[in-house]
Amino acid sequence: RERQSSDRTPDASPQTAASTPGIEGDIVADEPLPFAVPADGSHVEHAVTTGVELRALALAERQIIGALLRQPELFHEPLAQGPAIDEALPPAMMVTAAGGRLYERLYEHLISGNAITLSHVMTELAAGDHHDLADLAAQAEHDAEAHSLGESARLLEMVASAVQRIRDHHQRHEHDVQC
Repeated sequence: RERQSSDRTPDASPQTAASTPGIEGDIVADEPLPFAVPADGSHVEHAVTTGVELRALALAERQIIGALLRQPELFHEPLAQGPAIDEALPPAMMVTAAGGRLYERLYEHLISGNAITLSHVMTELAAGDHHDLADLAAQAEHDAEAHSLGESARLLEMVASAVQRIRDHHQRHEHDVQC
């Protein structure tokens, strides 16, 4: 596979699914890749260069979201590398648009001290006609259960690894921008 260049300038045309090998699923050819835009409106260009990397980051997002839906208390629990999710992973660090929107909703509930359940989140999303996010929430919760086999320790390990994957991606991106 040919790697896409990460040397794009800010005014360059957006990367599209058609120009990125290996992107499959709900992404339509010639549609911009689903990168999250920070809540403050600024544009963050992510250093995703392959469909494989995008899928790995999307999986990491689903694992984090699913773990929080299964065990919301993980949000404030310190991870292996130090800080808890609430400190280590602000919503702006999410890479996919849908993952960013859903995580931001969960983040706002949890940072405010509100309890969340999959049922509550699904009801809220359905009421707001956000069926795509409801589907993502259900898939994320299923993925977290399948990976952890109901064991809290495995769930915490999965979340720590997923958070680190996203943080590493952002550190690589910051390094690429500085060079």
